[in-house]
Amino acid sequence: LVASIEHDGGVTPTPVESPDAARDLVRRGTIAAALVLPPAFGERPPFAVADADKLVLIADPARAAETAMLQGLLTSAVF
Repeated sequence: LVASIEHDGGVTPTPVESPDAARDLVRRGTIAAALVLPPAFGERPPFAVADADKLVLIADPARAAETAMLQGLLTSAVF
């Protein structure tokens, strides 16, 4: 998923320590959005999704165009 987004959209993923650290970066305007992947993401077969597998998108509402681009890349990568 991450490689697909990086390749197709020219997005450069930046790993952070925690969802709280990602929220802080978005809140400070350092990044437009953050995608939080659950710890076991990718270990289950496709379409065997549990609540624990949900992706969380943290986005700056003032940067709607960048958020929409990321949402489109996510949709394309997942389907």
